[in-house]
Amino acid sequence: FALMPYKVEAVKLDLKSDARRVTLNIEAVKSSGSGSCDHTFRVKVYSPDGKENKSFSQMVFADKNQGSMSFVLPLNLPEKNWKFEVTDIISGITESAVLK
Repeated sequence: FALMPYKVEAVKLDLKSDARRVTLNIEAVKSSGSGSCDHTFRVKVYSPDGKENKSFSQMVFADKNQGSMSFVLPLNLPEKNWKFEVTDIISGITESAVLK
């Protein structure tokens, strides 16, 4: 049970790639309420073959309603078609994005 000063309406993802560095910015989009809460996001990362890559999957602890994670893809893995599935732990809202 969690009590927050607002309702989480959605999870917004901004996925960027610079060479082999991948950066995922996450935001819990809130309704018009006052204040902000720290959020925890569960990030599952799926390789292009569709299997979860547990080496990159992690929990992201966000300051207020925003957080980010980044990592460098190894040279022996493809650069495209990685899937990111992000769940806001408090609300249970899930959103996904694919690195193109």
